[in-house]
Amino acid sequence: MTFPAPPVVLLPAEGRPVDLRRDGAPTLSIDEEHKRLAVAREHHPWGEGDLGPVLLRHADVAALLHDRSFAQAGMEAMEFNGVTEGPLYDWWSQIMFTNEGEAHARLRNSVRGWLTPKRVAELAGPVRTATEELVAGLPGEEPFDLAGRVADPVPITAICALLGVDPDRVAELGDATTELGMAFGFFDADERHRIEAGLSTLLDWGEHALADARPGTLARSIAEAGASRQIGHDEAVALIANLLFAAHDTTRFLIANAFWELGRNPDVWGGLVAGTVDAAEVVEETLRFQPPAVGTVRIATEPARIAGLEIEAGRLVSVSLRSAGRDPRVYEQPDRFVPGRRHGPLLAFGHGVHHCIGASLARLEATVVLTTVAAMCPDLRIDAAAARQREGRASITGIEYLPARLS
Repeated sequence: MTFPAPPVVLLPAEGRPVDLRRDGAPTLSIDEEHKRLAVAREHHPWGEGDLGPVLLRHADVAALLHDRSFAQAGMEAMEFNGVTEGPLYDWWSQIMFTNEGEAHARLRNSVRGWLTPKRVAELAGPVRTATEELVAGLPGEEPFDLAGRVADPVPITAICALLGVDPDRVAELGDATTELGMAFGFFDADERHRIEAGLSTLLDWGEHALADARPGTLARSIAEAGASRQIGHDEAVALIANLLFAAHDTTRFLIANAFWELGRNPDVWGGLVAGTVDAAEVVEETLRFQPPAVGTVRIATEPARIAGLEIEAGRLVSVSLRSAGRDPRVYEQPDRFVPGRRHGPLLAFGHGVHHCIGASLARLEATVVLTTVAAMCPDLRIDAAAARQREGRASITGIEYLPARLS
């Protein structure tokens, strides 16, 4: 995909934020968006975004994510996209992402025990086996899509195994979660139709999963939480769809973004193959450098002050995780991809009560995939220049197509 030249960033007078609104503007490449954010970040602590101010500096982003004066923006995001009723609106109102307090705690506690670092570590073997099978099926001489052939299927395979999904439906569910991912951002009427079709597939499977859940699976655990009335039936179905989406769409971009940067940094790839670079450190640097979740939105529950802003109750404030990860106030030479660097507090998974519950699973999957591919394909050649990113304005994004060849 060829992207148009980025617009010139016209700096306003000192003391005024840069206009970062993108409504109707052409999509920028990931690199050009980073450049635009860097200019805005150094000019002012926040930019003017589509939903109001966007915090750009690491310290301010971290402060807001920890500030109990702000809650996760829930139904406001749907309403901004013109969705005020229907299945998507109903589902959005029931998931962890949009709930606070007692409702959020009930949903989170019903799955928390399945996603601890210790429990997740037990999946390393199955994830490695799945990766080995995918790599063994790659063409020997012809180019292939590394994102589609490896980064995409591994995360959906892992969460489906945890839930107890029939392997025959893994690909179908992966496609559905990809469509649902567009709901996390700005979308038009055509995209809404695709989102709702994907959601329908996931909710349909969720109903069957609760009824037929096998012992020793996460789906059975959720079914039991519903039976004990810890959560309601509709919440349980929504939760399964939420887990399928969250474990797939974000992690596939984490893995693909990591391979993209390895293709652009052959010395790092060589170190990974030789064992002098740690795959886990590549994952951490990718989370800083190219986070799959580029931002999120909070709403003030009471008057507050942050980044020099006086915020009245009910006002929306966004944070740019992309910008925070490249803040030179925290990271030396922030625009260099340097695995093993000393990190400031990593914000890619959020913070506070809404810290991503699947962070350990995402890290494990990405680390195992990178390690396995480096061991099995030491001569892998990644055509990073020909990569294509996700289209649209989803807040979860990254490289969707990444051509490569084995020699």
